[in-house]
Amino acid sequence: MNNILEKVYNIKPKHVNLYLFSKAKGKIEYEIFSTKITDLEMLSEFKTAIHSQIHDYITNEETEDPIDYNPLINDKYIVQKIECGELSRLSKFIDDIERDPIIYSETKLDKRHSLWIIAILMDNGENRILSFQKIRNKTFLENEKMNLILEENIKKFDKPLLPLENKIDCICSLDDDNPIMYIFHNYYFEQIFGFEEKFRREIKDKLDKFESRQDKSVKLDVKKLFSKIENNQRSLKKLYMILNNENFNYLTEENIRKIEEKSENIKFNRSNGELHLDEFEDVKKILNLLNDDYLEGILSQKPFKTSNKIDL
Repeated sequence: MNNILEKVYNIKPKHVNLYLFSKAKGKIEYEIFSTKITDLEMLSEFKTAIHSQIHDYITNEETEDPIDYNPLINDKYIVQKIECGELSRLSKFIDDIERDPIIYSETKLDKRHSLWIIAILMDNGENRILSFQKIRNKTFLENEKMNLILEENIKKFDKPLLPLENKIDCICSLDDDNPIMYIFHNYYFEQIFGFEEKFRREIKDKLDKFESRQDKSVKLDVKKLFSKIENNQRSLKKLYMILNNENFNYLTEENIRKIEEKSENIKFNRSNGELHLDEFEDVKKILNLLNDDYLEGILSQKPFKTSNKIDL
């Protein structure tokens, strides 16, 4: 991240641009607008807000180095990272920005749409830094406290430049050999790049691999399992990680027995070598098993459960 910090520092305010994305709730289709800000002081504030956020993270002794993206980890002290090539929406976002979209005004906003994303592009011809923030409050343009844009005129901010929080959700350097997106806020990052659809799509692609596992001493209807959790965001993420890491190999009679022996409070609903999914609690136990969430203290040797794990 020091590389991005240095690039942001060297960008001049005149090379900073802000773009607005809008869409209807629950829809994928979006529109994009430019803002053509010429106030250098305001552009400098955008740059400073981004630079300060990265700098504060790097220099904070409580923070860890960025880790590989894991949708189950949500910790404000941890920045995650993912290769930009895995973000299918990113290239389309970039193409749309490069087409020089029309300037935003309230009259040009589709009546079915509300503003969705702020994108800040810093481009000096040598380096291109692109950051995103999901708009938390769809009415922020009407809020005098923010005073961002009104009928094509940019107004000076009286309060923090970015709406509600003076933070970006993710940032990447587009001209690196292998561009990496650094994620400061998982939840909003996933909304921006459509990860819930990605989870569902990739889970369906991987279910056959689950069913072809070699050890079938325990049977499980994985398609029924998916139907039980496809509208539960947390469980959907967990199944995605299970399939992505091939943790379905943990589904053995030996492992189930080991967990039941360690904790008298954990009993799996099963008979005749098959795990049943009668209650959602049955589903949660299976997901915890497959995600290796049942752990044992190194010192106390007491059993406990957690999915917010970071590799040592």
